[in-house]
Amino acid sequence: MEPYLSFNIRQKHAIGSIYQNIKISSININKENKYNININNKANISATNFQYNRLTYSIKDQRVIDPWKGNVKFENNKNYNKISLDLEYKISYAMPKKGITFRAFGGFLLDNKALLDAYGFNMSDRSAGSGTSDYAYDNLYFGRTESYNTSDLLSRQIYTNQGGFKIYTPIANNQLWVASLNISADIPSPLPLRFFADIGTTEGLDARLSDIYKETTSFIYEAGVSFYIAKDVIEVYFPFIKSKPIEEYYNTNNLKFRDMIRFKFDISKMNPLKARNMLTER
Repeated sequence: MEPYLSFNIRQKHAIGSIYQNIKISSININKENKYNININNKANISATNFQYNRLTYSIKDQRVIDPWKGNVKFENNKNYNKISLDLEYKISYAMPKKGITFRAFGGFLLDNKALLDAYGFNMSDRSAGSGTSDYAYDNLYFGRTESYNTSDLLSRQIYTNQGGFKIYTPIANNQLWVASLNISADIPSPLPLRFFADIGTTEGLDARLSDIYKETTSFIYEAGVSFYIAKDVIEVYFPFIKSKPIEEYYNTNNLKFRDMIRFKFDISKMNPLKARNMLTER
């Protein structure tokens, strides 16, 4: 359940393309704990309540050429406070709806003890032990609790928020702070393909890379090609280039290229009234 208040900021000009919004919300989640049978053959069932409060300021320019958007989000509960900035700018091609999109993300957790409950920021979605990192149930998954598993298709579904990496990056997940740059470039042709490249860093990444992989760098990166059925809704990612620490992780765990392929299926963006346009957009 997510009750919220939303305020649209009036534009100075009626025909303007800039939209601003302030949203205050509170997410309430009840998670059922494991139950047991008592001596009277009655089930003892208990639930734990989690509440997340958010204040989000959003702005976007919906112009046809070179649109952009951004948001600042503050989130807290009784155990932590965190803030994030998400900016996106698209340079349009001459071809309709084609272009190069640049996205910058930065997030900072103000209470490092909250890392014990996995409330940190992530460079990529999913984990090896707990499934998706979507603790507030913002997104819809076919297999929410499926841990990262090379033989399980459901565990390959991801969302490209926060750090935005497509490949699994355990060394850069659940961190005090994360900063990343994501680039996506449409191929200027009717083919439903895009190039993508991501680079990012996190708190203490240089020390971890030096200790585990003997690497003297503070960044990790990846690049590849994505194939989409509906852009930003149904998309499959093929990471052909990756930084040495990520490559060594996959080599150490005997993982192959096919194990790096993951996909997005953002059900919330599917609009039945616009399905035909979404599926035919190239």
